[in-house]
Amino acid sequence: MQKKHYLASFKTEDTSFITSYETKPVAEGLYEAHKDYTDVQLILSGSEIIGVMPIDEMYKGECVKPYEYDIELYRVSGGNLIELGVGDYLI
Repeated sequence: MQKKHYLASFKTEDTSFITSYETKPVAEGLYEAHKDYTDVQLILSGSEIIGVMPIDEMYKGECVKPYEYDIELYRVSGGNLIELGVGDYLI
């Protein structure tokens, strides 16, 4: 059964953003890049597989969302897959 993806974003006083979402299959995932903010992934429940790769390699892929609001999204193959569980984080 496919879980519906949702996203909630909250801006805090120190300009950080807190978002929550349901994960999707690895094959549907996109790589993302940020210029102004640092992305911290913290798993509070369940698990997630996150792909990482050098940004120069990511830029060789297909840009599916040009830079806006500090995020660019790319469809690209390769990279390293890291499985995170409750309490794990990735910066």
